Formats: sequence, C-alpha cells, structure tokens
Amino acid sequence: MRSFDILFVFLVLCVVGSPIITEANEASEGIRLLEVPEKYQQDVEEATVMGTLIYLKDTAAWIATDEIIERKIVEKDQRLRGWITELNGESWEVIFVGEIDKTFVGLYSVKVKNGHVERDGFKAYPEGVQLSDQQMGMFKARQLAASSDFRPCTPNYNTVVIPYVDSVEEFKGFIVYLLASTTDPESVQIGGHYRVKVSLSGDKITEVKPFSNSCLVSKKTKRTAALVVSHILSETPEETHVFLSLQHEMPIYVTTIANDLAWSVDGNEIKIMDQGNMSNLQ
Repeated sequence: MRSFDILFVFLVLCVVGSPIITEANEASEGIRLLEVPEKYQQDVEEATVMGTLIYLKDTAAWIATDEIIERKIVEKDQRLRGWITELNGESWEVIFVGEIDKTFVGLYSVKVKNGHVERDGFKAYPEGVQLSDQQMGMFKARQLAASSDFRPCTPNYNTVVIPYVDSVEEFKGFIVYLLASTTDPESVQIGGHYRVKVSLSGDKITEVKPFSNSCLVSKKTKRTAALVVSHILSETPEETHVFLSLQHEMPIYVTTIANDLAWSVDGNEIKIMDQGNMSNLQ
C-alpha cells in the first residue's frame, strides 16, 4: 500500500479539488472523455495526488520566498541554505533553513493559507531553532537531491520534498522533485523535471527518475486554450503534467506513445480522450 502522508487529507479538502475550467472548453467541445481503465487507475491516482501536492507546496514556497525577499532577508542573511514546506493545521508552513556552527537550523518561518501570507504568519529566529527529525530528514534529502548527478535543463531548479511510504516497493523516506523553472511567462517548461527517492535519514539516494528525455519547452499566448505533448516514458500522464496544468491554469493533452492513448489532464482530473472524434484538435 502506498501512503502520501497526512498531506493527502488536505488534498481531498482543498479548493483545488475542482477541475480547472478554461477556454479549452471550446477547443475540446465534442471530445468525449472516458473513464480510466482499472489497469491504469493506481498510476493515475498517484499522479493526481502527487501532482497536486507538488503544486500546493511549490506555490506556498514561492509566496513565502516573495515575503522574505520583500523583507530584504535574502540579500542580508548569508546563513540561508534553502527551505522545506510542511502542512501545519490548515496552513502551509515554509521553514527557511540556515547553517549556524555547521548545524542546520530553522531561521525563518512563513505560514501561507489560501494563496496569502497569514496575518502574523512571519517569524524570525535569530539564534535558530532545532529542526525535528522529519524536518532535518526533509532538508537533507533536498540538499542531496539538488546536488545529485542529473542533467539540468534550466539554470534554476525549484524543489519539493514529500514524505512517502511505499510498502509495495518496501520504500520509506522522501521523494524530492527537482522542477526546472523559467521566468518567461510565455513558456511552459515541459521537460527537465526529475523525481529523486531519498532514504529516511536523508543521506542516500535510492532512485533518480527523469520525467522526459529532453528539455522541451512549449510556448503559450493569451489565446492558447490547451497544450498538446507526447510522452514516451510511461503509459499514463505523470505528476508533472498535473502540476503544470494547475500552475498554468490550462489543460494538457498527453499522448502516451507506449500504448497509443490520448489523455486529458485538466487540473487534477485525468481522463482518457476518445480519439475517434478529436479532429477539431488537429
């Protein structure tokens, strides 16, 4: 059995639970969406859950980062080394980790809820606060994955760390997502993302999985209703497709080469597309 930790409870309740509605409705009018066959349901469920978690954590992290940038902390505090994001009640807490006397400690904390920093949600710890065992494991896993031997597609990468238990593969530890990022609002970075499995102690990489073989970038405009991509590394859409659909607020139509299926990834809803009446997308 696979467990996505306590964050799964938040996922079910959060507002992102509804599929995104965009002008893609016009592009896909007349396209029948089919239920996912049983053989693919577990993979699709996992991609949906993990993709949504990536989106929620990544969004909280950049909101919190904007907060400490606005406070001039990034340019002044040379002790900063990175961040981790955890669910704290109904809020996301982004803990900015620094190094004091060769020890990682929490230096700043920013709580984010509903897309905004909470009132009195910023805290500073000038002397640093001790990280919990899980927090330390998450941060060490982040640092290890970020310094691993992967082929970067962009100068900057964002990271998302998710505690994870998989009794099927007998794995318990952390999954670190390395997300290729771009500052171009007209670009969608399809390729270049990685999933890295790290041991519970945070000091051993057990698997590195690329989500693509290329650094594909898709362009979009205000008139773009949806993106169409092909995918060769799995038979179903990946969590990065869900993440990108949520991030850019538009559907992504994914063709999986291995089984010649077409998929609609609309926010955190994945369906199979009936290829018999897709001529209006050509």
